[in-house]
Amino acid sequence: MKIAVASDDGKYVNRHFADADSLIIFERIDNEIKFSEIRRIDERRLEKHDDRWGRVMDLIDDCEVVICSKIGEKPLDEAKRMGIIVFESDRKISAAILKSLTDLNIPCRI
Repeated sequence: MKIAVASDDGKYVNRHFADADSLIIFERIDNEIKFSEIRRIDERRLEKHDDRWGRVMDLIDDCEVVICSKIGEKPLDEAKRMGIIVFESDRKISAAILKSLTDLNIPCRI
């Protein structure tokens, strides 16, 4: 299971989904959450906001969970269509992951 987190400091969930410059990817392996990678958003200039969050969606198509500070209605609908579960949080990343997976009844250790 892969979890994408929108953070600009690596400590807190503090980025809006469409405004994230990068996403931190974690993997759940044998009930343990481990850092996997950082995926950077292509910074080419975009004229439409929909293009921006669409580009973010392309980066998380292999993730099951996304945690961000906020997400708009359109990207939330698209995430649901893709089978991605979205949580909004402003907690420390470890606490946000633990709460999200606990809410899904998925055991994990961080």
